[in-house]
Amino acid sequence: MLVQGYEHGRWGTVTADNDPGTCFKWKRHLAAQSRVTIEWRVSATATLGHYRLVYHGGAKVASEALTLFAEVTNPFTVRSKAELKILA
Repeated sequence: MLVQGYEHGRWGTVTADNDPGTCFKWKRHLAAQSRVTIEWRVSATATLGHYRLVYHGGAKVASEALTLFAEVTNPFTVRSKAELKILA
């Protein structure tokens, strides 16, 4: 999981899943599916601006090889230093 900020016309990584403000939750769904929830608690030191969350994962169907993928949230704006939790 990555938290990316938009600055100077490009997205750059601000923090990752080793940050205590991030949370990764995995849950089995049906027999062979999983559901993932990623969260980011905006810290008091975060810069106001535009952000998005990125999740890199892998999927495997039956005996096929692992397929890597990435999912990206819609951009969102941090407008105040108040605690904010984004679910994706």
